[in-house]
Amino acid sequence: MLQRKKKSSSMSRLLFNVYFCFAFLHLWSCVWLITGRLDWTRDTAGWYRMAKFDMLGATWYERYMESVFFTCSTFAGQGFGNIIPTTNFEWFVDTIINLLGKSAFGMIFVDFIMEFLMRDLK
Repeated sequence: MLQRKKKSSSMSRLLFNVYFCFAFLHLWSCVWLITGRLDWTRDTAGWYRMAKFDMLGATWYERYMESVFFTCSTFAGQGFGNIIPTTNFEWFVDTIINLLGKSAFGMIFVDFIMEFLMRDLK
């Protein structure tokens, strides 16, 4: 009975961590999309204009997926360079996304290691 409860507890923690990552990704993707649409400085084109969403008439889904792609690659730490922050505010948001992404992955990694170590102790 105890083993089943422990497996159920581990599975619920895993599902919570996966849900947390997706919710985190969605939230910051929306923030990145809104950041690109803000017109902070008129002389500099933000990432939204550089992607030519205004001229191409992209659907909301295409714009959202582009921001999810950027946010996910920034969370993972590699970044591909096809979408880059150009304004100071975009650089600020990019830095926040980077720091929070590393923290989220660190939290999941530490949770996994702690679960592994606690299993060996019992």
